[in-house]
Amino acid sequence: MPEYSIMNTAQDFTLNKYNNAHSWICEDDNGDYWCVVRNTSDNMEVYKSEDSGQTWILQKTLTNSDWSNGNPLPSNHFQLVNLIGQNKVYLFICEIDTNKCYSWIFETNSGGSDSKDLDSVAININVTTESFIYWDNFNDTLFIIATYLLGEGTHYYGKILLNGTISSIGGLGNKGIVLDYYIDEITGIQWMFSEAATSEKFMINKAQSNVPMTSLDNVDIAFTKSYLIFGGITVDRSGHPIVGYLYNSGSNPQFKITKRDKDDLSNELLSTTYDLGSGSTNPTTFFIVVDGNNNIYVVYTDADDGEAYYIKYSGSWGTPTKISSDNDGKLCIPITRPKITDTQIPVIYQATV
Repeated sequence: MPEYSIMNTAQDFTLNKYNNAHSWICEDDNGDYWCVVRNTSDNMEVYKSEDSGQTWILQKTLTNSDWSNGNPLPSNHFQLVNLIGQNKVYLFICEIDTNKCYSWIFETNSGGSDSKDLDSVAININVTTESFIYWDNFNDTLFIIATYLLGEGTHYYGKILLNGTISSIGGLGNKGIVLDYYIDEITGIQWMFSEAATSEKFMINKAQSNVPMTSLDNVDIAFTKSYLIFGGITVDRSGHPIVGYLYNSGSNPQFKITKRDKDDLSNELLSTTYDLGSGSTNPTTFFIVVDGNNNIYVVYTDADDGEAYYIKYSGSWGTPTKISSDNDGKLCIPITRPKITDTQIPVIYQATV
């Protein structure tokens, strides 16, 4: 896909494994693209493209004055998601120091009208948190998970009701820190990738949709927590969960992928590693995404040259392919939920021009 400019003054900041899983670009029900960026005034700018990303039109600049009950900006913790079938795009902001949530709704079929939703709504746990949201179009429900960043324990799980409130469903039990969260758009099954609570392992957790997150199945991935740089979870077109992660045990950074049987997580369907080579520096962003042909893409920013790259896995690993055009590719983030027929993966990144 060609490279197109969105804006000229994006803010620069650093991602880590606890706030790396957010989507800053999505495709709405009409096939138009939306993206959100933090500008150099620390405000949020929301853009829309109706021509496959060639041109971008500013829809809204959000500042603290748009909310009445708090000051969510600046924030590194935000997501932009399409509420499939609702003709709405939802911008969610998490203010982790106060455990408060803020959000904005964009109506995609009514001339771009927009309205405030969450306004300083508290998360029901009293420690610093990171939150993930995901739209379950199987049940027309927007779910939220809040996870401890300061330790381990029971986490918060609820529904955002699109009327300015969050409905608590219950705790998740002692799951450890949640790193990523994905809901299968075909089955509604919820998948969570988290640190294990009491060991140096990681977990894939499977739960039924639209009910308190009682585990249907889970499996440990045995490796050392401190060696994980980034990680994420998605599903293939048959609903099998795929975990991808950037791992460095002290020698070379490696991309690792494990795919598990959705009906028996102990059954590993795929295990593969791509070694970035001796002397390579850990990439500064990392995401996995699956296209309509079940190809797996690793999208990342190379720390040595600062450019955005992808590597495709389609039965074997391809070679690193540069996305950015020698103008840097910092904060490189792909669309995390492409439509099931899509064979191209839009990517948003920050360039120096």
